[in-house]
Amino acid sequence: LSSKEKAIADAQNEIRRLKNEIARFKRTILEQEETHSSTMREKNSYINELERSHIDHKSEFEKQLRIQEQNHHRRTSDLEEIIEKLQHEVKSINKAYQESGDRAKSIIAAKESALAETENKVEEFKSLISKLETELLEQNENQNHFE
Repeated sequence: LSSKEKAIADAQNEIRRLKNEIARFKRTILEQEETHSSTMREKNSYINELERSHIDHKSEFEKQLRIQEQNHHRRTSDLEEIIEKLQHEVKSINKAYQESGDRAKSIIAAKESALAETENKVEEFKSLISKLETELLEQNENQNHFE
């Protein structure tokens, strides 16, 4: 009986030891699950923070991009307007210059024509004067001859 009691006592001790070991394993598993769960929550929280930060940065970037595009379009439009205005002014100036040049050429041509006409008349008058002088000299000589 004593050996059976001892065997029962040993078996009960072994059962207690195994129950304690199982309880320790369960506590370890629970602690690991809690640690894992806590780590997962922290990582998920960090991932969510990163996603929110990414979304915020993306939104800010898109906002700045839209502003830059609007500014670029506005500046481009302003420059195109200035270019068109300057081209129009250049065309107007060129046209006025051309018209002025044409008027000047016309005036110069008219003056040159008038000058040529005047020079012709001067030549005609010189010729006439020369002819009259010759006639006058001949008349004077004839008169002197007859006298």
